Amino acid sequence: MADYAEMRPLEQVTALLDAMVAAAEARRHPLALVLLTRQGPTPDAPQTPANLLAERLREWAAGGLAPLRAELAQEALSTHRPLPTLEGNDRQDLFRAAVARFRERLAVPEETPIVDYVPEALPRRPFALILLALLAAQG
Repeated sequence: MADYAEMRPLEQVTALLDAMVAAAEARRHPLALVLLTRQGPTPDAPQTPANLLAERLREWAAGGLAPLRAELAQEALSTHRPLPTLEGNDRQDLFRAAVARFRERLAVPEETPIVDYVPEALPRRPFALILLALLAAQG
């Protein structure tokens, strides 16, 4: 997970992407790289950090023969997912859904106990909530 991805040296981001492509054949389990930015690319401000990152991702995708390069860059460039606001039961619903999805994706054995929290104990920030769900999914 690369937070403030638009502020990181572009060489760091492309090094992470290169490492993902190089390791893809040998991996038994899925691997995700999440690029978190504060603002997405905007056409009216071409020199913003987010626009420079998007341009660098396009260059990186065209720089090799591995089909995974284009797929990774396309996903990063086309997917803008704003963070949701969490109100009422939203936190617990999101937490439980994330735990279930992580358990499925990580192939956690069914006998592994499910960890749950009362709504008041859950983080209010979506990112922290998702990270807690990742840990809880593993028992």
